[in-house]
Amino acid sequence: MAPSQELEGGPPIIIVLGPPGSGKGTQAQRLKDRCKMSHLSPGSLLRELKKKDPKKLPPKTRRELKKMERGDMVGHWLVYDLMFPKIKKALKKGNGVIIDGAIRTVEQVEGYTEFFEKHDLMNRVVVVYVHVTKAEAVKRLKARKVKVNGKWTKREDDVNRKAMEHRFAVQGNTAQRPVLKALKKFVLVEKVDGHGTINQIEKRIANRLVKKGALKKKGGKYVCI
Repeated sequence: MAPSQELEGGPPIIIVLGPPGSGKGTQAQRLKDRCKMSHLSPGSLLRELKKKDPKKLPPKTRRELKKMERGDMVGHWLVYDLMFPKIKKALKKGNGVIIDGAIRTVEQVEGYTEFFEKHDLMNRVVVVYVHVTKAEAVKRLKARKVKVNGKWTKREDDVNRKAMEHRFAVQGNTAQRPVLKALKKFVLVEKVDGHGTINQIEKRIANRLVKKGALKKKGGKYVCI
């Protein structure tokens, strides 16, 4: 099914993709702060799951979380189990959804598009791909810190060089080309230059989303539909 040129049918589902270090999480959060939309991230949900007592998790779930520690992607079934109920719950609020870090393989394209089609959501989805070079991404990852229990620290997979290289092999620009090609058959896909300041990148993304009907410009500001 070829996608329409503009979104239609209700509040948007904005999926922000990009290689590690592209700033997709930051841009998704900025969109969320601008709009009354729910922000979902498979990575965040997996990290929350990892904090739970392992003894209370099924053995197959524990095995998948071990993959994540090595920089590998977890099984698609676990991502779907975490994400799909959250998407449905968020859409019931009527204000749209922002997702970052989802759909990293062609198989996941099939899984997500089947879900969107089943719930009549396909014409409400737009994908924004934030493109940065590997050199720029590595520079950002080395400098990145996250807040854990009130303290700023580095993520384990940003510090471990071997894990970082593996992440680029399975999640970098080259690995995501077939994913974007597959997505274009079903939903709108916009590629945005991810170099420059956070504000510059945000403006580029907002301009694209205005053209596709996911945002509108009002009084010099970008607001949600």
